[in-house]
Amino acid sequence: MNKYTKIAFVAGLVLVLAVVLAASASAMTKAEIMAEIERLSTLLGGDVSTSGSCDMESFDKDLTVGSKGDDVERLQMFLEDYGVFTLPAGADYGYFGSLTKTAVASYQKENGISPAVGYFGPITREAVNAELEMYCDEEPAEEAETPAGLPAGCTSTEGYSSTTGVKCDTPVAGLPAGCTATTLYSPTTGEKCEATTTTETPTGITTVGQEGTLVVTTDANPPSGKTIRESESKATVLGVKMEAKNSDLSVQRVKLSLGTSASIYTKVFKRVYLLDGDTVVAEKDMNSSTVFEEGSTKYIQLDGFSFIVPKDTKKTLTVAFDLYSTIDSTDQGSKTITVPANGVRAVDGAGLNQEGPSSTAISRAVTVDDTLMDASNLTVSLATDSPVAGEYVASEGSNRDEILALPLAHFNVKATGDRVMMKDWQVTITKAGAGGATAGTASLYEDDGTTLISSAAISSGVATFDDIDYWVEKDTTKKFILKTTITSANNTAATFAASTTGGAITAENSEGSTVSPSGTASSSEVMTVRNTGLQITLASAPTITTSGVAQSDTATNLSTSTLTATFNVKLKAVDSSILLGMVSSSTPAFASSTTGFKVYRNGSYDGTVSARSTTTAWVIPSGYTQTSSTITLSDGDEVTIPVTFQIEGRTSAGASLERGSVWSVSMQGVQWVGAGGAVTSNFMANKASWTTSQVSFP
Repeated sequence: MNKYTKIAFVAGLVLVLAVVLAASASAMTKAEIMAEIERLSTLLGGDVSTSGSCDMESFDKDLTVGSKGDDVERLQMFLEDYGVFTLPAGADYGYFGSLTKTAVASYQKENGISPAVGYFGPITREAVNAELEMYCDEEPAEEAETPAGLPAGCTSTEGYSSTTGVKCDTPVAGLPAGCTATTLYSPTTGEKCEATTTTETPTGITTVGQEGTLVVTTDANPPSGKTIRESESKATVLGVKMEAKNSDLSVQRVKLSLGTSASIYTKVFKRVYLLDGDTVVAEKDMNSSTVFEEGSTKYIQLDGFSFIVPKDTKKTLTVAFDLYSTIDSTDQGSKTITVPANGVRAVDGAGLNQEGPSSTAISRAVTVDDTLMDASNLTVSLATDSPVAGEYVASEGSNRDEILALPLAHFNVKATGDRVMMKDWQVTITKAGAGGATAGTASLYEDDGTTLISSAAISSGVATFDDIDYWVEKDTTKKFILKTTITSANNTAATFAASTTGGAITAENSEGSTVSPSGTASSSEVMTVRNTGLQITLASAPTITTSGVAQSDTATNLSTSTLTATFNVKLKAVDSSILLGMVSSSTPAFASSTTGFKVYRNGSYDGTVSARSTTTAWVIPSGYTQTSSTITLSDGDEVTIPVTFQIEGRTSAGASLERGSVWSVSMQGVQWVGAGGAVTSNFMANKASWTTSQVSFP
């Protein structure tokens, strides 16, 4: 006998006594009536008491189709004793299905709760809880005057009448004051005891009585094709966007299709969540007890919650999963999570169920992969600010033929998936040219250029940095600066360049597992070294401007428009005097035509523009030894010379240069004479940093 059957027994016993003893009730005292109840109770099991406090739990949650648990079990027992529910043979209590929904609807209809749709919400809970309280006895009170509206012999709304044995019920919800059933008239107001219509509305809905519509679509976040990994917690997969039209909606169920393979919940996903931002709205473990099948498709349903979407607004619930810590490669790959048609259910202001998506399922595919740690990598590349080609004069050391820290390259190293430790690193130093300069030691610095990480001797053109044990944090890029020492430089030029690859780095992740770095960082910028000579740099970026009238389309009406490129070249004489040719020299420092400059049309070299349509000019400031054709820079002298290269708006043959093209100019070299003789420095040839931007003729 469950506790609801015991309650029914007590209630029935009282009614029987009320009939059987009606004729002699006036002759029996209250104590005699209660004693008779106790006697009959003992005959039927001895576990029903007419005194003492009630230990029944009241209902405090909304319940609907799909709900599970103790609350559903207690509700089913109540409905069973009420006479509107019968559990099929072999079935277990605790699941709110269609039979329970029908039973709740029957109870609602009998008690004037409308619409009687089987949703167990606040109004129905109140009615059931009130009915449960009717059976909760307390120690009978002393005989007292009967308050208005209660049966004779009742001094409160609890227990039974001391004279008739009738229950001192509280009025039924939805009936006029004083009514305890839908029969006769109220003893306090005289109104007929007929049920008034009440609307069952979920808590939080403000549009009471209004019917609504639910529209369900896929939210843009998380995006399709997202990668989620082993061990991730609350990895977001699918955004379910819900729009409430005409009424507030209380979303109470989201059903998910998981596909046909059981591995998705036994080997991939172990817990599912519905998230409102970071707030967990509902969650459930994924196992054989919670995942169910319809045909061959696996489903899981999240319910037992109330998520309010206000009228004429949209809100999104995000489906997320906890993943197993180890997922075999055979169980990785693409996984699709789907909300089937009508997989989302909500209750509107009229208490009616609304479902969506209406006909077409919404879904999102994600890729399941190893942990980021397992997928960790290190990638090496050449930094964008790596030094450009230049000429350097070795003037350090006792013999003034050394450079203590010649910058060769800047390398970027990026870690992904996990923090990665660089253990060993090999960098290749390539020398070319007949000069005597030699690269002896290479040094790695952090990106500040001063914090030394490691130094290594260069052997057969390779510097091996052993045991540097340098951590690069996950998803960060570290820049390393490579410098080298130069010795034994002479008047003859030698060039140096640096390169490395991912394969030249030994690395491991935070677990100590080996990582195989990738990438290439090879600098095409060479550094030219002598022990005496001219040090050449740009004082500022080159510029190009246009001037003159509009371009002519005929050879007989030639345009006077021009393009003028300007290069501010800084020159410094080191360890010897340097002779530069002037414009009038047979070998000028900055050659005219395309000997010292190249003209590009639409990004490609254009050889049709030659000395007949170009001019070069420069002026060297006063204070230096100068003749009509040369200037001498003494050791240590430094000068910045603005050099202009002008293009006229026609070819050497006199044809106009078309308007539709864009033009740029690149400096190709500088001629000078030092202790070792005549030299042409052309390290800047075709370099972007020595090339102007593009412009067109007017």
